[in-house]
Formats: sequence, C-alpha cells, structure tokens
Amino acid sequence: MERRFKVFYFVPHLPQNMEEASPLGWYTPGLHAAAEPLMVAATLPADIREPHSDRSFVLVQRLLRGIWPVVTPISIDAVAEVHRMVGTPFQVFLTNDDTVADAVDLILKDVETPVLHASSIPGGSHISIRDLFTNGISKYTREVLDALASRDEWKAFVRQARQLIAAQPQVRPRKHHLQAGHHNLVMPNEIALAAFGWKFHRSKPISQPLMADNSSETYISRICESADAVAEERERLLKGMPNVPRDHRYVLAVASVYWGHYENWRALVQESAPEVREDLKLAYASVVQAKTYFDSVKVDEFGKPAVGKLYLAMNQLRGDDMRTFTSGLSLLAAASLVPVLRLEPRLNSIRGDLKMLADCTRAEAQRRIEWKTSRLMTRLGQKMRSLIAPPFLQRIDAPARNGQVEGMKLVSDLPLELLPTDGLPLGLRYDTSRLNPLPGNMFLQQCSLPPIVLPQERFEEILVIRSFAPDDRLKPLFERATNIVTTNEPSQKIRYRIVDVENEGEFVAAVNDYEGAIVVFDCHGRFDETLGMGTLVIGGASLNPWDLKNRIQMPPIVMFSACDTQPIDGSHSSVATAAFALGARAVLATILPIRALEAAVFSGRMSLRLAQFVPDALKYRTLLTWREVVSGMLRMSHCTEVLRRLMSHARLSLSEDDFHNVLLTANVAINGRKAHWFEAFLKELATCSGRTLGSLKEDVERWAGMTEAMKHTQLGAPESIIIVGKYPEQVLAERGLHSTTANV
Repeated sequence: MERRFKVFYFVPHLPQNMEEASPLGWYTPGLHAAAEPLMVAATLPADIREPHSDRSFVLVQRLLRGIWPVVTPISIDAVAEVHRMVGTPFQVFLTNDDTVADAVDLILKDVETPVLHASSIPGGSHISIRDLFTNGISKYTREVLDALASRDEWKAFVRQARQLIAAQPQVRPRKHHLQAGHHNLVMPNEIALAAFGWKFHRSKPISQPLMADNSSETYISRICESADAVAEERERLLKGMPNVPRDHRYVLAVASVYWGHYENWRALVQESAPEVREDLKLAYASVVQAKTYFDSVKVDEFGKPAVGKLYLAMNQLRGDDMRTFTSGLSLLAAASLVPVLRLEPRLNSIRGDLKMLADCTRAEAQRRIEWKTSRLMTRLGQKMRSLIAPPFLQRIDAPARNGQVEGMKLVSDLPLELLPTDGLPLGLRYDTSRLNPLPGNMFLQQCSLPPIVLPQERFEEILVIRSFAPDDRLKPLFERATNIVTTNEPSQKIRYRIVDVENEGEFVAAVNDYEGAIVVFDCHGRFDETLGMGTLVIGGASLNPWDLKNRIQMPPIVMFSACDTQPIDGSHSSVATAAFALGARAVLATILPIRALEAAVFSGRMSLRLAQFVPDALKYRTLLTWREVVSGMLRMSHCTEVLRRLMSHARLSLSEDDFHNVLLTANVAINGRKAHWFEAFLKELATCSGRTLGSLKEDVERWAGMTEAMKHTQLGAPESIIIVGKYPEQVLAERGLHSTTANV
C-alpha cells in the first residue's frame, strides 16, 4: 500500500528491565501499563482513508494484507528516534502514565509536522484519549495535510489525499446488539467489532467481585456469544465475495505461565518458611492448577476472602499479566475481524501427558516405537478433548466453509496442533500457526508486526547451515535427498547453498552473508532436561542462539532440520523462540526428536514444492502465503508416511502404480485446498488395496498416530509472509497502491 497514507500508532512505556518482569508471564511493568493504550489503538483506523471507506472494502484490504494496522509498544527513550525513522506524516502516540506523558510532550514539542499525542493523563500539550473516539483521527489528518500543503514535495500527495477524503463522508459507527461484557475473556471480540465500526449501547458485566454463583458455563457462553457476533459480522461484510481469502476461522488461546512453575512449584512451597507455606501453596495452586477462569476461595465470617498477602499479590500479578495478554489477543482480533475463543486453563493439565510422549520418543529403545507413540497420541487426544468445553469443540469441529481448508491461529505454549478434530490433528486439518504467549514482551511484539511481501525470486536459493562430524552418518543425508529431487526434476530452479560450520563465528558469518528468504539448520539438536530447553549442536558443542542477539540477522523464514527446537515439554527459551529474537518472522520448528532421513526427504520435497507449486499457484491465486506452502507440504508428507507405516506394519499391499495413484489423489485434493483431502486419500487407498475405510482408519490410529509431519509446528506469522511473482512494488502498483516498501 501507499505508505504515506498509513497511520502509525506507538505506545511508549518506561524502559524495560527484565529483572522487574513478572515471574509468571515475563511482562515488564511498562508493558503492563501499555495494555490499555494498545487496546485503544487496536480500534483506530490503520490508514487515513479507512474512516471514509466502506467496511467491506476495509476488511477485504486487511485480508489481502494491502492495508494492515501498525501498533507498536516502544520504550520512552526511543520516541525521538522512532519519530525520525518512520518517515511518514501520520504518527499517533498514546500514553497513560504521568512520567511517560510528560516525556512524550517534551520530545515532540518542536517537531516539524504535527504529531498526535493522546493520553488518559489530563493537562499537557496532548488531547484526551476519549477524543480519539469522536473525530480525533480525522481532525488530526486535516491538520497534517494543512501543514504539508506548502511543501513542494508533498503537494501532489496532499491533493490526492484531500480528494479521496472529500469523495466519501466519514462512516458513522453503528449500534451492535451484543451486550458488552467488560471482561478479558470477551474484550478481544468486542474490540474487533469496535475496530470495524460497531459500538455497544448495552452492557452486562460477566462477573462481579466475589460472585457467589460463578459458573464456567456463564463465562463460556459469553465467550461463544461474542465470538459468534464477530464471525457473523465478518461473513456479512464478505457476502458475495467467496474468493476473498479468510486468514483464520478463530484465534484459539490458552493462558499460561513460565513452564518452570508447573514443574517446580511444590518444591518451592516446601522450601518456604513455615509461616507462609499455606499462603504460598494457595497462591501457586491458583495459577498452575487453575481449572477455569476464576478462583474459588473460602470466605471468612464477614464474607471476605480468607486468603493471605502472598495470594493477593500473586492474584494482582496474574491480573496484570492477563490484561496485557488480552491486549495482544485484541491486536490479533481487530486487525482482520477474527473471533477469539479463550479456552479454559484446565488444558494445561496435559503437561504430564506431553512429558510421557516426549520421554517415549526420546528413549533409546525404539522397538515398536510407532505403535507406542500412536497409543500415547490417542490417549493425549482424548484427554485434550475432555478438557475443552463442548461449545468450543462444536465451533472447532464445525464443517469447513465452502468445503475449503481454513486457517486457525493458536496462542498457547501447548501443542494445540495435536488436538483431534474431524478425524485429523488440528494442525493438519487447518492451516495453523502458533504464537507462544511467553516471553510476554516477545508475544506483544509478534502480535503487532506488519506483513511482509517477498518476490518469488527470494526463494530461489535456500541457505543450509550444516554442522556434523566428518564421520557422522547423518551428514550426507540432506544433500543426497535434495540431489535426488534435482536429478529427477532437472527443470527446477531452487538451489541449496550448503555451508558447513564448526563454531559460533562461522555460524554467525554464514547467516549474515545470506540475502535470501529461507535458512535451514541441518544439525543435531539437544534437549537439556534440567533447563527444559533445546540447543543446536555446532562443531560438537551446544549453541544457545539467545547468546547471538544483536550479532545476527535471521532471514524472514527459518526451518529446523534438528530435534527438539520447540520441545513439547520444554521451556519458553527454546531455539525456535530465540530465532524470533534474532529477526525471524516465521519458524518451522520441531516439538520432538525427528528422524534424519525423513527430515532430509522433507527438505528435498520442499524445494520441489517451491519450484513447482508456488509458480503455478501464483497464476491463479489472489494471495499465496508461506503458511499455505508449508501446510500443504506437511499434509503430503503425512500421507506418504501413513502409506509407508501401513505397508510396513499393517500388511498393506500396494503395487508401485497404486502407491503413486493414491498419493496423486491426495496431492490433487491438498493443492486444491479441499477440506476432505484425507478422506479422498483413504477412499482411494481403500479402492486400491481392497480394504474397508473402517479398517484403514483403525490401522492409521494404531500405527500412524504420530507421524514425522506432526512433529513440526509453524510458529510466528507465516500467514503474513506474502509470496508474489514480481517485486512487491510492481504488484502493489498494479493494485493502485504504489508501495515503496515491502512492509505493508
């Protein structure tokens, strides 16, 4: 889009000191304070033309990533630099802290072009945040255009902007029938509706302090009611536009805390002083053993909670974390009118089952490993579904719209991708991507990043950083697999640049010397049970990528051909999470140990998909995202693995022709984004093998309940990496948007 029309929103906060961060969610006090302004910013227009545009047009532009809101929390000491670097005229700063508000006023008092500072703090040279909800942005837009009108380099833009704004009256808010709940659980949905022009004239608080009749059903009902309202309005705005891509059916979110609390809280309680032990136990249990959205505590004879100071302090800290968590969910929901379902925290009780699955997979004795892991997956899936309320499951399990694969955004440190739904893991049924809610500061940053547009040629060379001992049998596997693809498909244009590294310095140099879109790390991974984190093995030594911050700039896409890069039972300091701190935007990570041969074959097939599927898709698609490219590859790999497992363990017999015909049927359905691609695969397999569908499904559950494809998870925002056949400037110019940047 034309960058100069954009409105950039910044929420300054006090400098972050991670020693002051919440021990639960790792949010700093400054980010706690920024939660309310972030939610306000989420409701405001992303572009000066939006207030004068039809809501359907705005939604379509958001879904196509032609227009995208930019809402960024920044440290107060970065305000002046950010103002200079943005280089666009429309900048809005929102504050709600006395010190921060005074500092922003001082920094911005002599700027050349008007900058809007809105604050909940009275006085100073700023306006009230309340004024933003009336005519604040439109008035500010006119002020900026008046200031720019006398400058030669801006005159053409000012004329264009004034014509566009004058052509249509400002769209007025409309009343919505939903009763506002004034609660974290429904706030993201209410903010999403407000961002697209609805206002609420009725309210009905979900809860009151010390409600005696609290029930989970009330909360769940209100969450679903608000989510349904968002989904209905979204479909109403898109009526008659079946080809407009929808990014997510839902955002599924589960609140969490630092993983170490789940493992060590009982020991910490036992080590505490006797006089505070019971209070600390209650405080910790309210967090790590939470079953629903509220605590049930005893009251004294005066009707007040019979709790101690530690419980009250923990509860306040948890409340601040949850408000900030809600602000992140609100940014996600409001950007493209996506409904949010906040699942109950009881789902965190699967952590023991995850540990059992991980231990089984990592065990050296691999006899009948497929059967063992499949059995554990069946138990895990049953438990996950038993911990999710039926109204949520009904919405997750509902048939696909128009029979096409849909997207799903996950916000959790739990592998929600493994949740069974309609005969498949959620991560294979939907195009999924996941944001980890911890560390909290990184979560907020990822919620507010703009999309990026990458031309297809950025994918023609893939960097592979390899590190194995010379005599390691795994070293040649990756190269052999990719060479087979190259030999069999001589016309394919994807090149692999394989760089062998033996130490940290070579690792850093190899990454920083690359200008393409994708880097693959081909090496061993280690899992440290004491620290609960994975590391990469470089030159025989463990490398913690967190140590490379400020020394390395990752490409936008990172793929790990290594074990445990986002351990299913590990911490939030994983290798995959570190990649985001180093600049990655999307990471394909592994939640368990992976088999080297299958990993190499997967990478080889990925090059084929980039060389063949992407160019073909770009001929017919309005939008092609990295998430779709990877999701299709995972589905294809899953089908191949299922076939091989059944042939090895379930006495399935297929000729070579039938083998390829079954996979061809699956691939056609997958590339066509058919929601029932796996049913098509099984039906063709039944026809070719003479087996019944029922027996095949039983064998899949028994032997292929955990495939190598299912061990991968897409982290970050792969749905906001847009692949185009031309340079971004050409594509956006053809849309009439004349962009000068790949960030939209």
